[in-house]
Amino acid sequence: MTSTTPPAPETFRIEPRTARRLVWAFWLVAAALLILKIAIIAHLDLFWDEAYYWQASERLAIGYADKPFMNALLIHIGTTLFGDTFFGVRIIHMLFGLLLPVGIYWLGQPVVGHRDALYAAAFSLIVPIGALQGLQAQPEIVLAVYAIFALGAFERASRTEGAGQAGETGGQTKWWLLFGLLCALGAATHYRFAPFILGIFLYMILTRVGRAQWGRHGFWLAVLVGLPGLVPLIWFNLETDFASFRYQVVDRNPWTFHWIALVRYWVGQILALNPLLFAAYVAATVLAIRRWREGNDRAALLAAVTIAYIGGYYLLTPWTDQKHFAVHWPGIGYAPLTLFLPEILRDVWRMGRTVWQKRIARGLVIGVPLSGAAMSLGVLIFLAANIWPQALMPAVLDRVSRLPVQGWSALARETESHFSALEAEAKKRGLPAPVLVAPDYIVGSELSFGLARRPGAPRVSAYTLDHPNNVRDGLEFQYEIWKLDQASLVALHAGKPALVLYEVPHYEFHEPLRFVKRRLLCNVIRDAEPVGEWVSRGGRRHYQFFRGFVRDAADPSSATNSLPPAPIDCGVMPAAYIAQPKQGGTVRGQIASVFGWVREAESKVVSVAAVLDGKVIGEIAPAGDVISSLRHMTPYAEPDVTYQSFGLPWNPSIHSPGRHVMHLAIRYADGTERITEKRVFYIPGF
Repeated sequence: MTSTTPPAPETFRIEPRTARRLVWAFWLVAAALLILKIAIIAHLDLFWDEAYYWQASERLAIGYADKPFMNALLIHIGTTLFGDTFFGVRIIHMLFGLLLPVGIYWLGQPVVGHRDALYAAAFSLIVPIGALQGLQAQPEIVLAVYAIFALGAFERASRTEGAGQAGETGGQTKWWLLFGLLCALGAATHYRFAPFILGIFLYMILTRVGRAQWGRHGFWLAVLVGLPGLVPLIWFNLETDFASFRYQVVDRNPWTFHWIALVRYWVGQILALNPLLFAAYVAATVLAIRRWREGNDRAALLAAVTIAYIGGYYLLTPWTDQKHFAVHWPGIGYAPLTLFLPEILRDVWRMGRTVWQKRIARGLVIGVPLSGAAMSLGVLIFLAANIWPQALMPAVLDRVSRLPVQGWSALARETESHFSALEAEAKKRGLPAPVLVAPDYIVGSELSFGLARRPGAPRVSAYTLDHPNNVRDGLEFQYEIWKLDQASLVALHAGKPALVLYEVPHYEFHEPLRFVKRRLLCNVIRDAEPVGEWVSRGGRRHYQFFRGFVRDAADPSSATNSLPPAPIDCGVMPAAYIAQPKQGGTVRGQIASVFGWVREAESKVVSVAAVLDGKVIGEIAPAGDVISSLRHMTPYAEPDVTYQSFGLPWNPSIHSPGRHVMHLAIRYADGTERITEKRVFYIPGF
């Protein structure tokens, strides 16, 4: 009987010619992504939190209301070198992004070997975990780089040779020192460096080799070096009655259980990575834990840090602030897992006994990095389309691109035009230099950045009115420190002319505070008169410009916590509330209606005309007083003002698809007319 030798298992082999093509394709993709990233960071409007960080970088301190000093310091270095530009704000973070694959290779080389570490580093260049890092001046990429290099230093310092011994070799001591230094830098960057420390402690509690580190002199030397990183946090909190700590840990979090967050967490992670890439990382997690259980101490170290980040945030999510949680916070936890992806892909390549199984397996091997690269490229193109809309997605952009980055530069230019005119008028009339006032810190920081670049003109810092957004994000205290808050505006600039931006309050029942704050504007600014408006192209942002004078602090009308006593209509409330069409919304079908409420002042409203793209599409007399139905909606109801409802039927289908602009023309009995603010909306059909 003849015995046969079973065939050897198939190995992961690629023909040299194919390998060279794949290498060239990879470098071309990586180079294209890098070039596109550089173009984007140099031209993309700052996100609102980047603008706030820029403000902090202009006022360097040991700490701020929401985090320590490191992120502000890095932006300060960039703007010192390259000026107050988008590129200057982001360049240092871009360089940190380039360090991430270097850190992954350095961490992985002694753990998984040179080849797999190189593959993992290359992989991180094209998938979202690395390819999209450094586009924003956010602390996450800084934390990621510090964590990866600190993990690499800890891995070298804690190797089994010498473990459990009090003495250290010179080589090990330098890694302990590096580990402590990087931990200090991470702690000085953000509270969200804590999961990394937690991961190290998990390893040092749950593994034999980890527990041995407690008895090593080098570890305690690292602790001594790392502790100064906590000084900025402790110092600032002691000076401010723990304002930063209370916001981050207590005030912003309800600490009540929301079970839906457990589902939302994983949905967010899947969408942030894409399902195929997420599945690969799940397999990498399983492999790391399996190696841990088999006694691989290095896999245990990597898995402990991953569990601390991804698992730690998962356990905390149901109890914490649902509005502020960001899907990218656990992202650092995926970086160590990247080291196991090459082995996962090799195992998948070898799967399958039939031709079709092999094709599916090899399709997955190609699909995982390809899907990651495609997602990264798609996000970059989407961001680029916000910069160059006519060149990229000219028709689709208005319908799908409503990112917060749209329009800040345009708003700054419009603001500069009005502010320069007010400066010229104040100088001509012998008045003090005017001040700029924004509704909240988001608009204030963006305008401060935009107007800081005025050639040959003094810097202008926008003052921030009391607004729910300031409280929501825990920054009202920071603007008090900088003396850019509402109280400082009244105390320091009473009687000065002011240019004020404020949101146009559309009539939406779930946003009563927008109406309250609109009316409270009269407590700060007297003699307010509208001088213009600005609507972002997508209709998402809508602001009106007012000119007036800052009230004196002794003026009884300048109280900031009550509605203005009189007059009710002090020049800031809109002439009408338009319920439909919604700002930035979509109108479908052949039967639609323009409806809302008109405010009557001294004279009765005779008619309301809807004007679409400069042409009247209908005119109607208001139907009747609706104040009785609004009385219970305090603070919507204004006791001395009559509301008249109106409704204009029209056929949207006769108009061309795309973006449209509407306003109302209100005619009063005394012969006067008033034009309302613009309303941007869309008609589908392309």
